[in-house]
Amino acid sequence: MKIKSYVKIKSLMSTAGFVILVGAFILAQPFVSHSQNQVPPTRVEVINTPLEIRNVEAPPCCVPKNPFRKVVHLVAEAAETAPFSHLDVPVGKRLVIENVSVFARVPHSQQVLVWFQFYIGDGSIGDGTFFRQDFPLTFQIYEGSLYRDAFVASQQIRLYVDSGTRIQFFGLRKWTGGTLEVDFSISGFLVDLP
Repeated sequence: MKIKSYVKIKSLMSTAGFVILVGAFILAQPFVSHSQNQVPPTRVEVINTPLEIRNVEAPPCCVPKNPFRKVVHLVAEAAETAPFSHLDVPVGKRLVIENVSVFARVPHSQQVLVWFQFYIGDGSIGDGTFFRQDFPLTFQIYEGSLYRDAFVASQQIRLYVDSGTRIQFFGLRKWTGGTLEVDFSISGFLVDLP
């Protein structure tokens, strides 16, 4: 009986020692409550200042005022290779061209080049800088009943053309048979100059 009670006491002492050890370990850890981590409320003041919004792509002088859209039509009959036409920018305005689309119809298997050009300066060939914008054409369809091919091009650009400038539009083909027709569709806006 003595041995049994000794085993019971040893077992009880082991359990009590384990509980005391765990309790001591837990009590040794710093006790932190959630309220100790919270920062006391402070006053926050919001000051609203007006935000300036403006068009950063265009200079202040070029804010859109008057929408502009024009179609320039070129025709070259048989025996003609290079039709041309022109468009004059109104006096007191600056033309800002944003998109140009081209639709060309030529007799089947003919090749065609299209472009527009103008001179920066007083408009004479020897003065200022010459500017030329070419448009690579993409074949679209063969119009069998009319025996001709149709080509298109479209280009987004930002081009500033000054008051009084003459823009010249050209089409050029290699052969003179049949009729060549080219439509340039120009869109953008006109800006009043000071």
